[in-house]
Amino acid sequence: MKFTLSSIAILLVGVASTAPTLNARAFGDDAITLKQADTGKFEPGTPVVDGALKLNEGESCTTTSTKGVLGCDDGTGGTFNIVNGKREDD
Repeated sequence: MKFTLSSIAILLVGVASTAPTLNARAFGDDAITLKQADTGKFEPGTPVVDGALKLNEGESCTTTSTKGVLGCDDGTGGTFNIVNGKREDD
């Protein structure tokens, strides 16, 4: 079987486009990174998506009205905060 450069490129693009990624698009266009959240310039409730949060499956965080504090949901109805990058379980 002989592959041409263009067929290899098409194959690579197809594989890359199907790979799962964690990014802002999965949470809407309004999702921001942890660094952006730490500026305090975003409305409370803005989704924060960042690998640095080290969230478990089903957990999610949003900005709060307090700079440096994220309000998080554990996916089962429980909540916790992340304050200045450190998790504080309720």
